[in-house]
Amino acid sequence: MEEVIVSQDWWVPLLGTIASALGAGLLYLVRRLVNRLIEKIDASEADKEAIQYLLEGMNKAQDEIVRKAKEVSDDGKLTEKEMMAARELAVMHAKSVAKGTAKKVLDGWSAERTASVIKQLLESFKKVK
Repeated sequence: MEEVIVSQDWWVPLLGTIASALGAGLLYLVRRLVNRLIEKIDASEADKEAIQYLLEGMNKAQDEIVRKAKEVSDDGKLTEKEMMAARELAVMHAKSVAKGTAKKVLDGWSAERTASVIKQLLESFKKVK
């Protein structure tokens, strides 16, 4: 058998580092965008804090449900059932980690209000892309 020697260019080992740096930069920009969106919302400090917790829950749902569902979907879209599961996970996570007045705000929001806030946040993210 013939042995094949593969040489690597100098930049190949740096790809992981570059990808990590780009991911960190993107995360920073998303956080700035989220903070700017929350500042624009005419809401009390407790509402803004509740929205931060809801965003944290949305990120968890994105990681655990949305990405996987879109990968296996033929058209890259979520079914109604998957959207409901992601929304429920986001709200449950937000309520489980929220504290103080933000928790009271989240508990006081109706299901329609929570769904509306999530929809507004998602639409804001889509406009940025």
